[in-house]
Amino acid sequence: MRWTLLLLPCCALSSLVAQTPIYAPFPDYETWMANYGVQEPGCACGKTNNLPIYIDPTAITSAPVNSDIKLRYDASGICQGQSIKDAKGNIYRSASFIAGTVLWEPGVELNLPDVFGIVTLPGGFNQVTNYSIAFKISVQCYDNAVSTTPRRPCSNTCSVSATIPVTISAATANLKTRSTHVKQQPHHQKLTLDPKSGAWSPQTK
Repeated sequence: MRWTLLLLPCCALSSLVAQTPIYAPFPDYETWMANYGVQEPGCACGKTNNLPIYIDPTAITSAPVNSDIKLRYDASGICQGQSIKDAKGNIYRSASFIAGTVLWEPGVELNLPDVFGIVTLPGGFNQVTNYSIAFKISVQCYDNAVSTTPRRPCSNTCSVSATIPVTISAATANLKTRSTHVKQQPHHQKLTLDPKSGAWSPQTK
Protein backbone atom coordinates (compact mmCIF):
# COMPACT_ATOMS: atom_id res chain seq x y z
CA MET A 1 0.00 0.00 0.00
CA ARG A 2 1.37 3.36 -0.98
CA TRP A 3 0.60 6.40 1.09
CA THR A 4 0.77 9.86 -0.37
CA LEU A 5 1.18 12.85 1.88
CA LEU A 6 -0.61 15.84 0.47
CA LEU A 7 0.41 19.18 1.91
CA LEU A 8 -2.14 21.94 1.48
CA PRO A 9 -1.35 25.62 2.00
CA CYS A 10 -2.93 26.95 5.15
CA CYS A 11 -3.49 30.38 6.43
CA ALA A 12 -5.05 31.65 9.62
CA LEU A 13 -7.74 34.17 8.81
CA SER A 14 -8.54 36.71 11.47
CA SER A 15 -12.19 36.98 12.37
CA LEU A 16 -11.84 40.75 12.62
CA VAL A 17 -12.13 43.40 9.99
CA ALA A 18 -8.67 44.86 9.44
CA GLN A 19 -9.27 47.98 11.50
CA THR A 20 -7.39 49.36 14.49
CA PRO A 21 -9.36 49.72 17.76
CA ILE A 22 -9.53 53.28 19.04
CA TYR A 23 -9.92 55.00 22.41
CA ALA A 24 -11.75 58.25 23.10
CA PRO A 25 -12.21 60.03 26.45
CA PHE A 26 -15.44 61.33 27.88
CA PRO A 27 -15.62 64.30 30.28
CA ASP A 28 -14.45 63.79 33.86
CA TYR A 29 -17.75 65.18 35.18
CA GLU A 30 -19.67 62.31 33.54
CA THR A 31 -17.81 59.60 35.48
CA TRP A 32 -19.33 57.56 38.26
CA MET A 33 -16.80 58.95 40.75
CA ALA A 34 -17.69 62.58 39.97
CA ASN A 35 -21.40 62.01 40.54
CA TYR A 36 -21.68 59.21 43.08
CA GLY A 37 -18.27 58.60 44.65
CA VAL A 38 -16.80 59.63 47.98
CA GLN A 39 -13.08 60.10 48.56
CA GLU A 40 -11.97 57.63 51.20
CA PRO A 41 -8.65 57.84 53.08
CA GLY A 42 -6.20 54.98 52.67
CA CYS A 43 -5.44 52.69 49.76
CA ALA A 44 -8.20 50.11 49.75
CA CYS A 45 -9.50 49.11 46.32
CA GLY A 46 -12.89 50.53 45.41
CA LYS A 47 -15.81 49.76 43.13
CA THR A 48 -17.73 51.70 40.51
CA ASN A 49 -21.52 51.51 40.76
CA ASN A 50 -21.01 48.54 43.12
CA LEU A 51 -19.09 46.79 40.32
CA PRO A 52 -15.35 46.25 39.79
CA ILE A 53 -15.75 48.12 36.49
CA TYR A 54 -18.84 49.67 34.91
CA ILE A 55 -19.25 48.84 31.21
CA ASP A 56 -22.20 49.86 29.06
CA PRO A 57 -23.75 47.97 27.45
CA THR A 58 -23.24 44.83 29.53
CA ALA A 59 -23.87 42.67 26.46
CA ILE A 60 -24.35 43.04 22.71
CA THR A 61 -27.02 40.47 21.90
CA SER A 62 -27.12 41.15 18.16
CA ALA A 63 -24.83 43.19 15.93
CA PRO A 64 -24.63 43.23 12.13
CA VAL A 65 -21.50 41.89 10.45
CA ASN A 66 -18.94 44.65 9.82
CA SER A 67 -20.66 47.16 12.12
CA ASP A 68 -18.80 49.29 14.65
CA ILE A 69 -18.62 47.88 18.17
CA LYS A 70 -18.56 50.62 20.83
CA LEU A 71 -18.33 50.23 24.61
CA ARG A 72 -18.18 52.80 27.39
CA TYR A 73 -16.20 51.77 30.46
CA ASP A 74 -15.77 53.45 33.83
CA ALA A 75 -13.50 52.30 36.64
CA SER A 76 -13.11 55.76 38.13
CA GLY A 77 -13.86 54.42 41.62
CA ILE A 78 -11.00 51.90 41.59
CA CYS A 79 -8.88 53.91 44.06
CA GLN A 80 -11.77 55.40 46.06
CA GLY A 81 -10.77 58.91 45.08
CA GLN A 82 -7.07 58.59 45.91
CA SER A 83 -4.13 59.17 43.55
CA ILE A 84 -3.26 56.77 40.74
CA LYS A 85 -0.17 55.46 39.00
CA ASP A 86 -0.06 52.64 36.49
CA ALA A 87 1.43 49.21 37.14
CA LYS A 88 4.89 50.47 36.13
CA GLY A 89 4.69 53.54 38.35
CA ASN A 90 3.96 56.04 35.58
CA ILE A 91 2.13 59.18 36.72
CA TYR A 92 -1.57 59.45 35.92
CA ARG A 93 -2.25 60.86 32.45
CA SER A 94 1.44 61.09 31.61
CA ALA A 95 2.37 60.12 28.05
CA SER A 96 3.44 56.63 29.17
CA PHE A 97 0.52 55.95 31.56
CA ILE A 98 -1.41 52.73 30.74
CA ALA A 99 -4.36 51.84 32.94
CA GLY A 100 -4.98 48.47 31.31
CA THR A 101 -6.09 46.77 28.11
CA VAL A 102 -9.15 45.66 26.18
CA LEU A 103 -8.76 42.43 24.21
CA TRP A 104 -11.12 42.10 21.25
CA GLU A 105 -9.70 38.70 20.29
CA PRO A 106 -6.21 37.14 20.50
CA GLY A 107 -3.75 39.47 18.85
CA VAL A 108 -6.12 42.45 18.74
CA GLU A 109 -5.53 44.46 21.89
CA LEU A 110 -5.88 48.13 22.78
CA ASN A 111 -3.99 49.88 25.58
CA LEU A 112 -6.23 52.03 27.78
CA PRO A 113 -4.72 55.43 28.65
CA ASP A 114 -7.25 56.11 31.43
CA VAL A 115 -9.47 54.30 33.92
CA PHE A 116 -12.54 55.48 32.00
CA GLY A 117 -13.36 56.15 28.36
CA ILE A 118 -15.01 54.86 25.18
CA VAL A 119 -13.47 52.13 23.03
CA THR A 120 -14.51 51.34 19.48
CA LEU A 121 -13.68 48.60 17.01
CA PRO A 122 -14.38 50.23 13.63
CA GLY A 123 -15.92 47.76 11.20
CA GLY A 124 -16.49 45.27 14.03
CA PHE A 125 -16.38 41.55 13.30
CA ASN A 126 -16.80 39.98 9.88
CA GLN A 127 -18.11 36.55 10.85
CA VAL A 128 -21.46 35.42 12.25
CA THR A 129 -20.47 33.97 15.60
CA ASN A 130 -20.05 34.79 19.31
CA TYR A 131 -17.17 36.76 20.80
CA SER A 132 -16.01 37.91 24.23
CA ILE A 133 -14.40 41.30 24.74
CA ALA A 134 -12.15 41.32 27.82
CA PHE A 135 -11.30 44.41 29.87
CA LYS A 136 -8.43 44.40 32.37
CA ILE A 137 -7.31 47.38 34.46
CA SER A 138 -4.52 47.33 37.03
CA VAL A 139 -3.21 50.45 38.77
CA GLN A 140 -1.39 51.52 41.92
CA CYS A 141 -3.50 53.48 44.36
CA TYR A 142 -1.60 55.73 46.73
CA ASP A 143 -2.43 58.18 49.49
CA ASN A 144 0.19 60.64 50.73
CA ALA A 145 -1.93 61.03 53.87
CA VAL A 146 -1.02 64.70 54.28
CA SER A 147 -4.27 65.33 56.14
CA THR A 148 -3.92 62.56 58.71
CA THR A 149 -2.14 62.62 62.06
CA PRO A 150 0.10 60.77 62.39
CA ARG A 151 0.82 60.75 58.68
CA ARG A 152 0.63 57.21 57.26
CA PRO A 153 1.17 57.23 53.49
CA CYS A 154 0.28 54.00 51.69
CA SER A 155 0.08 52.35 48.29
CA ASN A 156 -1.75 49.33 46.95
CA THR A 157 -2.21 47.53 43.62
CA CYS A 158 -5.84 47.31 42.52
CA SER A 159 -7.00 45.26 39.55
CA VAL A 160 -10.41 44.80 37.93
CA SER A 161 -11.62 42.84 34.92
CA ALA A 162 -14.82 42.15 33.02
CA THR A 163 -15.92 40.28 29.91
CA ILE A 164 -18.62 41.51 27.54
CA PRO A 165 -20.36 38.89 25.34
CA VAL A 166 -21.02 39.84 21.73
CA THR A 167 -23.22 38.02 19.23
CA ILE A 168 -22.65 38.84 15.56
CA SER A 169 -25.69 38.21 13.38
CA ALA A 170 -26.39 38.57 9.67
CA ALA A 171 -25.47 41.76 7.88
CA THR A 172 -29.12 42.81 7.86
CA ALA A 173 -29.55 42.39 11.63
CA ASN A 174 -30.41 45.28 13.90
CA LEU A 175 -28.04 46.28 16.68
CA LYS A 176 -29.40 45.10 20.02
CA THR A 177 -27.75 45.62 23.39
CA ARG A 178 -28.50 44.82 27.00
CA SER A 179 -27.70 46.74 30.16
CA THR A 180 -28.32 45.38 33.66
CA HIS A 181 -27.06 48.43 35.52
CA VAL A 182 -29.12 49.91 38.33
CA LYS A 183 -29.41 53.70 38.10
CA GLN A 184 -28.16 55.52 41.18
CA GLN A 185 -28.99 58.97 42.51
CA PRO A 186 -26.10 61.45 42.51
CA HIS A 187 -24.86 62.52 45.95
CA HIS A 188 -25.31 66.08 47.08
CA GLN A 189 -21.69 67.11 46.55
CA LYS A 190 -19.94 66.31 43.28
CA LEU A 191 -16.23 65.57 43.06
CA THR A 192 -13.56 67.06 40.81
CA LEU A 193 -10.67 65.12 39.26
CA ASP A 194 -7.07 66.29 39.62
CA PRO A 195 -5.66 65.44 36.16
CA LYS A 196 -2.09 65.32 37.49
CA SER A 197 -2.67 62.72 40.20
CA GLY A 198 -5.98 61.03 39.42
CA ALA A 199 -7.29 61.95 42.88
CA TRP A 200 -10.85 63.19 43.43
CA SER A 201 -11.90 65.90 45.86
CA PRO A 202 -15.11 67.87 46.58
CA GLN A 203 -15.80 70.72 44.22
CA THR A 204 -14.93 74.17 45.49
CA LYS A 205 -17.31 77.03 44.85
